[in-house]
Amino acid sequence: DGFWACNVVDPVDREYASLAGAIGRLLSWEWEPVSVPFADSEHPWHVTHAVLASDERLRHVLSVTEPDPDAALEECVRWLWERGP
Repeated sequence: DGFWACNVVDPVDREYASLAGAIGRLLSWEWEPVSVPFADSEHPWHVTHAVLASDERLRHVLSVTEPDPDAALEECVRWLWERGP
């Protein structure tokens, strides 16, 4: 129950739009993309650079190689969708 603090790294290196697209496909959603210049956004992390992260320690130091990232994304999305807010 509840939430916990954690850091998550996507091992397939998706940017936000690609991750949103993958989730949309899993849920059979369709929409027309809208291009929004980053400088016009109100996002609280409004920065001019990407956030870079690595799963190197997770995969190679801690030897966590399962589950498959795409399968894990699908499982997570389905679990959240079934339980709703």
